[in-house]
Amino acid sequence: MRLHNHPTKIKRRQVPGSALLLWLFLGWLCVPAGCVDVVTGIDFPEQDPRVVVHGFISPADTAVQVRLTWSNPTGAGTRSDSIRTIPGATVRIAGEGQAPVNLVYHPEKQVYAVPASAFPIREGQQYSLEVLVPGQEPIHASCSIPPSNRSLELTGFMAEEVEPGLLWRYELEYRFTDGPGEGERFYAPSAWLGETWFVFGEDTMSMGMQRFRPLSGESFLSNGGRGGRHFVQRAENYVHRWEWQETWQADTLYLLLLSTDEHYYRYHRDLEYYSPDNPFAEPAHIHSNIRGGLGVFAGFSRHELRLPVPAPEVSGETP
Repeated sequence: MRLHNHPTKIKRRQVPGSALLLWLFLGWLCVPAGCVDVVTGIDFPEQDPRVVVHGFISPADTAVQVRLTWSNPTGAGTRSDSIRTIPGATVRIAGEGQAPVNLVYHPEKQVYAVPASAFPIREGQQYSLEVLVPGQEPIHASCSIPPSNRSLELTGFMAEEVEPGLLWRYELEYRFTDGPGEGERFYAPSAWLGETWFVFGEDTMSMGMQRFRPLSGESFLSNGGRGGRHFVQRAENYVHRWEWQETWQADTLYLLLLSTDEHYYRYHRDLEYYSPDNPFAEPAHIHSNIRGGLGVFAGFSRHELRLPVPAPEVSGETP
C-alpha cells in the first residue's frame, strides 16, 4: 500500500477552556481501561499444528538422532510441558553412496535414532532426511558436513584465586584460522573448564564441565566468504567451590571448534535474538530448512583441544 501526501484543509474551532479540561479528565480516566481492553481482547486465529523437526548430525556423535514435535499455536507459550512429541512416524536418512536407513523411535528419550555404526556420518558428505507422519504431507530436508578445522590453539591463559579456597577466576584467549579458498564457511567456537571433586561422606569422584562466558568474539560466526581469516576469542569463567565438596580441582581446558553448515549457523544465530518470555521483544524469524514442516536439519564436524589447567595465582592471604 502506498501512502500519498495530499494537503488537507483543517477548519479550526475554538473550544471553551472548561470543556477542554473535562475532555482531558475523561480521556485520562479512560486510558487504563482502554489499554487493558485492547491487550486482553486479542483473539488469535485457529492454527493447525505442524510437524517440527530437530536434527543435528556429526561424525563425532555415536548416533544419528532426530526429534519430532507438534508446533504450538500462537500464545500457547514455550513451557516444556507444552511440547508434544510425535511417535509412530517414519523417519528415514540417506547419504551419498549410502542406502537409506530408517530411524527407530525410542520412547524413553522421545527421539528417532540409529547407531553411528549402522549409519556413519562422514565429513564432506551430503545427507537427506524424509519424514512421514500419518495425515501430514511428506517432509524433506537436506544438510552437509563440512570438513573439520584443526587450527585451534590457546594463545593466552590466566588463573586467579579470588577468594582463597572458595572462588577462582579463569580467563583465556584462543584463536583459529579459516581455510583458504572461496566460499562462505561457518563456525561455532567455545571453551569449557573440566572439574573434579569429592563429596563429603561419599567414596566416589564426580566430574563436570563449565562453559566459559565470551568476552570478545562471537559464538556463531561466518568468514563472510573471505578465506584465510584469523578469528580470536576471549572468554572468562568464575568457579565456586561449594561447602558439600570435600575436595575440588579444575584440571582440564577444553577448546571446541564446530565447523557447521549454513543451516546450523543461521538457526542458532536466530535463536540468539529470540526472547519468547520478553513482552517487549520484537518477533524474530527462526531459520528453517524443513520442506513441508518447521525446524532444522543441520550438520557439523568437530575438533577438540584438551589442555591441563595451570595452577592459579593466589590472591590475598590464606586463612
